[in-house]
Amino acid sequence: MLPLLQTVEVWSSDPVNQAPRFSALNDASRLEAAGEFPGLVVDLEEIWAG
Repeated sequence: MLPLLQTVEVWSSDPVNQAPRFSALNDASRLEAAGEFPGLVVDLEEIWAG
């Protein structure tokens, strides 16, 4: 069964405000991390395929 929504939630900590920040990617096929995880790439098509 395929997911109905193909959304990735990205949470990160803001060192200045000490509050979590949130962003959502809809219908993304690839997620490339930045900051603490340089070079990390997640192929979302494999995840969406189940």
